Amino acid sequence: AYLGTAKVTGCRPGMAMNDANDLADADSPWHELPPLQMGDLFITMDEVAGEGEAGAVRMEGDFEALSRMEVTFRRKKGEYYAKYEFGTSLTPDSDQMIRLGTVAMLRLLVRCGSFRACYAHLSRADAAALRRKVADPRGFAGLEIEDTGYDSFLSLVRACREDGWVLDEVALDRPLFPAVDEATGNFLFTESFQVRRMCRRLIETGARIGMNKHKVGAWSLRKDACEQPAAAGDGEVAARVL
Repeated sequence: AYLGTAKVTGCRPGMAMNDANDLADADSPWHELPPLQMGDLFITMDEVAGEGEAGAVRMEGDFEALSRMEVTFRRKKGEYYAKYEFGTSLTPDSDQMIRLGTVAMLRLLVRCGSFRACYAHLSRADAAALRRKVADPRGFAGLEIEDTGYDSFLSLVRACREDGWVLDEVALDRPLFPAVDEATGNFLFTESFQVRRMCRRLIETGARIGMNKHKVGAWSLRKDACEQPAAAGDGEVAARVL
């Protein structure tokens, strides 16, 4: 999910996640807050995106990518102690549905039980119990379809889409990129994924696919995000990414 976001927007890890300075400085505005929260993401409904019209993006296999998102950043390069507010869009970043950054973001949010429709088939008591399970400070292993009242994830996703991809109210202030317990693999909504860990994962991933580990990192995504509009002749957009 972060790879797709960074590829499209050019955002540095520190614009989306907490770093060591946030944890060490109790006076930092980000000491107890993630730079990006789920409530900072807005997902457009299909009819707004342009279903069946020129607004839809054609993918391989004759699919149409209908999901459009907007994200509001509150940190920017070199000024992580300050607070800003500026938005940008997240659009399909590939011609293959399986590789879309927007799809990856939706998968993450569904797995985190973040949408209102995840609780729509439950009684009030069962919905409250599921919300407690998701918010357990010891960690959450990920949404199980048996907990939702739906018969499949396909049915759940269809319901989320029909509901307009509205986030559950209690999910709005959770980290958009939550921490993951290395021992259990559980999501930890009490903190965000850490910058250093993300950077390490990016380097390791590059090395696994044959890249020189000294020549790959988070900057690779920003470089890609800059090069594409520059190659299309839009230098102003390319410069804005940097």
